[in-house]
Formats: sequence, structure tokens, C-alpha cells
Amino acid sequence: MRIPRPIAPLPATLLAFALVLSGSWASRADSEAPASVDAVPAGVVGVVGSVDEVLDCVKLNAPTESSEQLVEFSAFDRIGGKRVSRAKILGKRFESDSLRRVLLRFTKPLEVRGSAFLAIEQDTGSPDMFLYTPEIRKTKRVTGQGGGGKLFGTDFSYEDFARWQGLNQPGASERLPDAVEAGKPVWVVQTRPAAEAESSYDRVVFFVDRETCVTLKTESYERGDEPRKILTADPGQLLEEGGVWFATELLMRDLRDETHTQVVIEDVEVDRGLKDSVFSLSKLDRNRGR
Repeated sequence: MRIPRPIAPLPATLLAFALVLSGSWASRADSEAPASVDAVPAGVVGVVGSVDEVLDCVKLNAPTESSEQLVEFSAFDRIGGKRVSRAKILGKRFESDSLRRVLLRFTKPLEVRGSAFLAIEQDTGSPDMFLYTPEIRKTKRVTGQGGGGKLFGTDFSYEDFARWQGLNQPGASERLPDAVEAGKPVWVVQTRPAAEAESSYDRVVFFVDRETCVTLKTESYERGDEPRKILTADPGQLLEEGGVWFATELLMRDLRDETHTQVVIEDVEVDRGLKDSVFSLSKLDRNRGR
């Protein structure tokens, strides 16, 4: 569905229809309090329940099979320079193994058209990730700490993108006290990536809207009490399509580098029957950016 936009620009905020809490079905980790949470109303402070309650909510707010999104990225450097690019994000849960694949392919500008990133979810480990650019004319695998590299000039790393798109990441998760984010009651969950994941982060904290199961904020910490990156959402810009709630604008901030990337979701389609072959690794180097 094409998403209407007002004439006046809106604040850039978050799309995060799927929260990654992989490895958390039965595991728990020692907690640290999340940073900078809004004041919590009486009756919400200190309420802690099961991680599974949050997982179940998020799982229900996901496409049964597939999704297609038309996306605009606007990346800003620390002195205000702006670079705009457009891409399609395709996702599908395969019937053969119940695991998801996500394909990001750029269509504009010309110098990145056809560039693609494919992430393939795994049962127990981190997603397998592959990158193709017309410039090098070959597909390469993204491994280890390479997952922390910038994704086509945006403030998302490959790891950030896979997490944003809801792919499993090995780790231990626990429920923290409920809170309020952007005026909305939220569940708060903290995940510590497993050592074998070779994550760039020590911990990641998610703030999930209790009404729609959309993640309103994700804080990613390298070390210490200050997050390296924050992904936020405006609850006033939520859209329901095919029974799934989406936030249609997002903002990724890199607090260390003092840069940020705005993402606007211009079109969303759910469960329209994408073919498995779209996600074939052998087709990643085909220029489908037209």
C-alpha cells in the first residue's frame, strides 16, 4: 500500500516491525538499567513479566510469509552533508525451514543501483550475510567483525540491519522493568549477544509498544552506560497493513560519530507471494535495480 505523506515534513522516526530476541526463549542474563527512559506512570513502575510475553506479541505482529517495502535513506554527516538513496527491502519466511531471508537492493542513485545485501537467518547462529556491488562485480560474504561495517553509507551496520529486520541473533535476553517511551507504555527487554555472534555490541535494549508490538526504540551499547547507536520511532506514524503494524519513518543516530540516517517507508505490501528464487545467492549479482 502506498503510504500518503503530508506536505510538511514529519520528524524522521522508526520502522521496526520485528524485535530480535534470539536465544531468549529460556535464557536470562544479568541486567543493567536502560538509559534515559521517560517518566513512568503509577502502576507501571517495577512491573516485570516473562520475556516470552514480549516474544509472543512481536511474533504475532509479523507477516505470515513475506513483505515488500519501498524505502528512502537520507544519510547526514556531522557537518550537515546529505546523501539520499532509494532501495527495496524484501523479506520472506521459507516454508522449507521456517527461517527468514531479507534482501536489500538499491535502485538509486546511479552509482549504487543494483548493489545488494542478502541476510539468511540460521537456526542457532548469526545470519549468513552476503554483499554485492556492481563496482567489484562479485558477491562476498560478510563475516565476523565485518558485520559492524557501514551499510552502503548509512548509519546502519550490517548487523544493525539484520537486527532491525527481525532476524535471529544468538544471545541471552531478559525482561527489564516496564517503562514509557514517547508517551506509550512499553515492555523493555535487554539482550546480550553470544560470544560466537562476534557482535559489535555488548548489549542491546528494546522498548516495545504494548498496544501494537512495534519497537519504539532500540539502544545498542558497545561498552559502558552510554549507547553507541539509538533507533527511534514516532508512535504517531504507525500504519496497519495486512494485519501487521509498521512504523513508517525511522531515525538511526550514531552518537559517537555524530551522524544520523533518516529512513522513510513509502510503500508496504504484505504476503503477496514472493518467489523463493528472489532470495537465491546465485542471483544476487544480477542488476535488478531498475
